[in-house]
Amino acid sequence: MTEEFGGLLVRTPRRTDIPAWAQLIARIAGAERHTWYEKAEDLETFFELQDAESDAILAFDDDGVPRAHGRLTAVGDGAVVRSEGGVDPDWRRRGIGEHVLGWQQERAGRIAAERGLPGTALRAQHEEHVEGPAQLLESAGFGVVRWFHEMHRGLDRVPPERPLAPGYELLNWTPELDEAIRVLHNLAFAGHWGSAPRSEESWARRVGNPEVRRAWCTVVRETRSGDPVAYHLGSHDPEIERLHGRVEGYTELIGVHPEHRGRGLARGLLEDAVRRFAADGMTTAALDMDSGNGTGALALYEGVGYRVVNRAPVWEKAVPATP
Repeated sequence: MTEEFGGLLVRTPRRTDIPAWAQLIARIAGAERHTWYEKAEDLETFFELQDAESDAILAFDDDGVPRAHGRLTAVGDGAVVRSEGGVDPDWRRRGIGEHVLGWQQERAGRIAAERGLPGTALRAQHEEHVEGPAQLLESAGFGVVRWFHEMHRGLDRVPPERPLAPGYELLNWTPELDEAIRVLHNLAFAGHWGSAPRSEESWARRVGNPEVRRAWCTVVRETRSGDPVAYHLGSHDPEIERLHGRVEGYTELIGVHPEHRGRGLARGLLEDAVRRFAADGMTTAALDMDSGNGTGALALYEGVGYRVVNRAPVWEKAVPATP
């Protein structure tokens, strides 16, 4: 696909575009003061798991520099499609964002048709302090359907060590447990808003991301059965210190088997993670949570000392299937 809008030449991305694409995302993130942004390895994963020829666009200036991007990721059967995108700070106020969003809506309609669905829910998310996306999405008929909270905890003091409930033990998450924990994750997040089961390939990419710190990844095993029933996945992004001045241990995922909830396992994992972060020289523990989570997650995190520092709305629009 090659077309032109807003003075930019638009085409589908190629693997050779990844370094320049990542630089575009970094420029946008710097201008908008994003807490986190995708790196080249995340774009590599997109090429591995998605059809980049159909589900992404890059828009280039006359010098071949990418100035805008957009992409889509279908969740599960495609009834939900997530969108990512942005425009170079030097190329704003030219209607380019509207072009990108228009392409995303058209492509979302085709994804629904390809999967035999009457339509799809197209979703977009941004940090609350970034005003441009909110204005664009609202003008295009999107509405806020959810809020996510970014939560932090200082690491000058850490929780004391205490044993887990009888019948459980804490272990390090070693690679041979990856598949069992993938199955556990799919059970733990079944029915969670916006979540879809993880395939073996997507899970391998998630736990194999270079930012994941295996020393911060732990599992709770039920001693009677020997099965893992809870887990914590921790990571460290060195760019956070450059961007925000803090050295951060991040909880990527934490989950508990539905039949083993209410026994303090998640709290035990989280307190252990906080201690591990601090021991490795981190200054802040961080995580993100769905404000609509009905499992008591907010009370859990606040009980361990986390506090909300940032919010991000999730916008949604129903897009009918289009051939």
